[in-house]
Amino acid sequence: MRTLVLLLPLILHCMQANALETDQYMVWGKDLKDSITELNIYYNQNFERAVARINADPILIQKSCEDATVDILQEYHAFWWGERIENWILDNADIQKIPEYSSMSRMEAISHSIYRDVFKFKAKILGYNIRISGVNLGIDKMGHFSSVGLSYYQRMLEVSRKMQVDTTDLLQYLNKLARGAVAFPTQKVMKDKRLNLINKIIGWGIHMENWMWGYAVSDTFSYADLEANYQGLLLALNVCGGPFPYMKKENGIFIINKQRPIDLSDYINPLLDESYNPSHYQKKIFRTIKPYLREYCDLSRSDEVKSLFADYDKLMQKSGHSYSSQYLDFLRTRTKNSNSAKYFLNDPTRAKQTMNFVCKEVTAQSP
Repeated sequence: MRTLVLLLPLILHCMQANALETDQYMVWGKDLKDSITELNIYYNQNFERAVARINADPILIQKSCEDATVDILQEYHAFWWGERIENWILDNADIQKIPEYSSMSRMEAISHSIYRDVFKFKAKILGYNIRISGVNLGIDKMGHFSSVGLSYYQRMLEVSRKMQVDTTDLLQYLNKLARGAVAFPTQKVMKDKRLNLINKIIGWGIHMENWMWGYAVSDTFSYADLEANYQGLLLALNVCGGPFPYMKKENGIFIINKQRPIDLSDYINPLLDESYNPSHYQKKIFRTIKPYLREYCDLSRSDEVKSLFADYDKLMQKSGHSYSSQYLDFLRTRTKNSNSAKYFLNDPTRAKQTMNFVCKEVTAQSP
């Protein structure tokens, strides 16, 4: 009985992960209203409510700012019945979503997706796409951002205390690394305790994406999921860290910084779009969806999609490549690395699963 109780949360989480698979190619060529305003309001209102709740609790108010961050971010995450942020998006009529289930059934939506012939996906609800700050993404990415981002942060606090790593300037350091290319694997970089700490957290995320949050459940290893996880960590670090935190503890209470409300534009980037940052599929699954990816080849060469990706490139230049994405790129170059070998980071088939490769095949087969 005790084993069942311990396994129940894991089973429920896997059921939740198995419920959604988003086809982000369905958004190509369609107008989608940007929902940044609605989501920023939601995040800030819940942040204020959580801080007020902590200040009113004689036990919670005794916590450090870092530990109180965990309680605050729980406001966006509910484990048992799905992610609170995802459920809120689903219920919000002001947020435009694709596919539009008001005009089609679940099976009709799947029949238009690249997953239409994947048997195990026919038991799923095809996930929604939304647009935030100019980026198209599946709502599952907001679940990763809020929930797994919180898990990254909790794990970071635990590991940093064990490793005796000072995280005071960690946020500024990671932001600095995002503004320029990290020179892997120089001794200076690899011996930095702060990076060793973050590498452990990202490595754990890679392991979990291969297991219950990704490949083991859906035969899909999503690099966009890993980016969402890391961006959620940055949000958590911004609550109390950096020169302009979202809140601070003063005179025994937590005070919100009204001069810096939460703005999701600081965390949403094109690497969350799986048509721009494609996933790795199990070989049999990819063979099944490949013919339907080919249906998008003409659209991929259209001015509309070219313009979208040109805008994405500009956004990446503005935001910089996160340390997580740079570290993953580094791992892909390693021929002898447990993460690379086990989690598809240097798998040559990944390049063969991109739209560019698929469409080149189509061009080569044309008379």
